[in-house]
Amino acid sequence: MTAQCEITAKRTSGAPIGVFERYLTLWVFACILAGIALGHLVPPVFEATAALEVAQINLPVAVLIWLMIIPMLLKVDLTALSGVRQHWRGAAVTLFVNWAVKPFSMALLAWLFVEWLFRPYLPAEQIDYYVAGMIILGAAPCTAMVFVWSNLSRGEPNFTLTQVALNDVIMIFAFGPIVGLLLGLTAIVVPWATLFLSVLLYIIVPLAIATLWRALLLRGDPGGGSLARVLAALHPISLLALLATLVLLFGFQGEQITNQPGVIGLLAVPLLIQTFLIFILAYLLNRWVRSPHAIAGPSALIGTSNFFELAVATAIALFGFESGAALATVVGVLIEVPVMLLLVRIVLRTQGWYERRAGIPVATGGVPALAARSASAVLTVDARVGPARVAILTAPVAGRILACVVRPGDAVSAGQELLRIDPPAAIGAAADPAPEAGVGVRAPWSGRVWRVHPVAEGVEVPAGAPLLELFSGLVLQLVLGETHALALAPGQQVQARLAAAGAPALALTVTRAWPELDPEQGTRRFEVDLPAELDLAVGMHAQVEVPLAAPATALPTWPMPASEPGAAVAPCAS
Repeated sequence: MTAQCEITAKRTSGAPIGVFERYLTLWVFACILAGIALGHLVPPVFEATAALEVAQINLPVAVLIWLMIIPMLLKVDLTALSGVRQHWRGAAVTLFVNWAVKPFSMALLAWLFVEWLFRPYLPAEQIDYYVAGMIILGAAPCTAMVFVWSNLSRGEPNFTLTQVALNDVIMIFAFGPIVGLLLGLTAIVVPWATLFLSVLLYIIVPLAIATLWRALLLRGDPGGGSLARVLAALHPISLLALLATLVLLFGFQGEQITNQPGVIGLLAVPLLIQTFLIFILAYLLNRWVRSPHAIAGPSALIGTSNFFELAVATAIALFGFESGAALATVVGVLIEVPVMLLLVRIVLRTQGWYERRAGIPVATGGVPALAARSASAVLTVDARVGPARVAILTAPVAGRILACVVRPGDAVSAGQELLRIDPPAAIGAAADPAPEAGVGVRAPWSGRVWRVHPVAEGVEVPAGAPLLELFSGLVLQLVLGETHALALAPGQQVQARLAAAGAPALALTVTRAWPELDPEQGTRRFEVDLPAELDLAVGMHAQVEVPLAAPATALPTWPMPASEPGAAVAPCAS
């Protein structure tokens, strides 16, 4: 599951995707079919695999699960726990949903649908095990894949990192007791020794290994290059482990599935309902407590998704390959990626509605606050390359798009016509209007095209519809917590190093400081001009060294750029 989500992130960012990764969903279904076929053709192989157990823990599966889990946990920085208070509202919502609601709502839905509504259509001997598998899945909150959902939903990365680290620590203590409690309410006898051994093998030990390994890699290479190379090397191994696990699982489940092919579809129903129910609850709770949208999105998505690898490993350890519990946990991988992508879209589409509640800060498109990484005389903070000036060009009249001659990245000059709109009167007057017909949309100033909204020639748009976004100039955008809010001032020099490999340190000058603290996050925003000759892209990251000995200064103010006809112009806020 984690592998699928990493591939989704690559697609979104435009990074190259190999043939194997591009068609991972196809490979998953191919492994399901291969497992079913092999289970019928060579059953002795699967029986021998199932017999390789120590203390009811299947050794081949333990190895495969470790190969999936450890690369994922390498991405988790437990030191981020120190920042949990910064976004305590979003963290409180996620913890409440993950540990006080989600396991119990999943158990309730499993009993309602599997034990009652779908009982006549499911194999009677597996009913309790299907319920058990769903309980295990609901009690395993997501970890690494939430970084993808947070990125896609423009979430605050520091909050996501903090929440993942917090979830991992809580899972050590809460996962076993919650699963044992809910399984104890079923007709299944809870093998407590095996359950706690699973927690040890699949949570505590991998987390300890990953944390130690990560620390050693970062000690030898503080820039993170070694860690990135290790993660890249482990990625294909993790993929193969996922697919091999699916082959084994469906090799044992083949007879049940061929006898009752609708089992997977029936098990997916309560899982789908659970996903949407938890998402809506977490999203609305964040709005109620007035979390910023950049916190609410990842908070709701973290609460919604599941730790698929842990659930599968625990189900197999407790009940075996052949059990309905193992099958129920695997159904999650078949539905979660497309459903979570839909929820990401909902988060993005509802931002305006979300921020209309009084007391919720309105995002302005900049970088969220990131935690400082040093408490010494020089504070190192993360920053992001952003535009210094942005213009949103809207349709001056309703009509049909005649021509759009620019694409993202194109340089434009002041007054240059970028597209034309044919108003309704002109459309009715001639079936094939002349090229000069219509109303032109021109660049208000020289700059570069940032985004072209999804409009096509020949499509009718209403007046005021966003068409293009332009930007001019690039700056580094960074934030400092209230403790260090006066450490920077316009005119002060800082050292910045871009994240790109081999990039030299740059001596840059702070050009802008926001005149107030963010009321929700307790942070102050700054901008640092970038040299025009640098060929940089919006969204690139850098680390900025801030000298804490800088003298305190009065908070300055700057006028907002004036709006111009046909464009809403605003400075890019960090």
